[in-house]
Amino acid sequence: MTAGSTLLLNLAVVLGLACLGAIVAARLRVSVILGYILAGVAIGPYTPGFRGDLATVTALADIGVIL
Repeated sequence: MTAGSTLLLNLAVVLGLACLGAIVAARLRVSVILGYILAGVAIGPYTPGFRGDLATVTALADIGVIL
């Protein structure tokens, strides 16, 4: 995989799980922030399942903090 496709794959998975977490949290009538946090835990490097490229995800996190 090229660097560009890895970035797009990581971005798509992160945004998809964040949206899913927000929808589930809204249906449970809790804050959507809780859904975002749980989505982040689910795709984190210390849980089984999807593991994104750590350098790419870190760069995306830094961009998010800047914005």
